[in-house]
Parts: sequence; structure tokens; C-alpha cells
Amino acid sequence: MSFPVPDRYLSDVRQRLALGPLPLRVYAPGGGPELGTGSVSLLDNSVDNSTGTIRLKGVVSNRDHLLWPSQSIEAVLTLQTERHVVIVPKEAVQQNERGPYLVVVAKDQTANLRPIATGVEGDGKIVVTRGVEAGADVVVDGQLRLRSGTKVKIASARGPLTSESRP
Repeated sequence: MSFPVPDRYLSDVRQRLALGPLPLRVYAPGGGPELGTGSVSLLDNSVDNSTGTIRLKGVVSNRDHLLWPSQSIEAVLTLQTERHVVIVPKEAVQQNERGPYLVVVAKDQTANLRPIATGVEGDGKIVVTRGVEAGADVVVDGQLRLRSGTKVKIASARGPLTSESRP
């Protein structure tokens, strides 16, 4: 199977391939079930300037016969694994003229706008590399109505942030 990857990942893909086989998972489009696993077997030696992508080829086992020729799939590569990171729902991260920020609920139930630095994102979540600690309560809806110091009432909690390992 052959698939495109944005060229901004070229350096990461090359570095990861230098370490050994690059794992590949294949899913049905739109967040469907996993269809197979395998590894990247080839990195094309050129960038497609019209699309800004590089082409990778992978070998995926198809023992359950779930994959078909020319089938649309979503390919997921694991370039690195980050351990003990803070992950927040994507909808919690807001953007202003100074960059990304989160609205964190303080112990006194007031909103606190915190500038953050973000890392990789996927599956509707974003890694926060700086600006919030594990265990913080963040606002995921209605952030635009809040300013620092505004009293908030938690309508429904999804649970505190956790530190976890994430591919």
C-alpha cells in the first residue's frame, strides 16, 4: 500500500526509519475499526510540490481479508512515544493573539487563562508541553465567555487531566 504524508514530517520519518521498522496501523476512514498492522517498507526520494507530501509504502498483514485494492484507508504512523505528558481535549485549547491557551478552573472556582505550549495532537486530544499540570480542571465549552477571575460552575466534569503515555 502507498500513502502520502505531509512533507513537514520528512525529517521525523527519516530519523525513525533509521532506528528500525516504522510501525503502521491502518483504519477504516472516519475513525472506523482497525483493519491491519504492519510497517513502512519504503520512503520515496522526492517531495510532491503540488501537494506538499512525501509518499510512503507499507506492508500490512491482511489475514482477516479486510483490505481491498484501491480501498480508502487512514494510515497511522508512530514516530515517537512521549511518556508522562499532559493531554487535554482538543476543544479545550483556544487561540488568541499571543498563541494557544487553556482556561483552567482554580480551587476557588474562578477561571484562569493560561498560555500554553502544545505538542502533537491526534484522536481529538493535544499534548500540552508547558503551562498546565496534570490534575488541573480545564474548561472545554464556553471559554469565550470567560475572563480571568470569573466565577465558574462546573456543569459536568470529564475528570481531571492525567499524565499518560501517548504514541
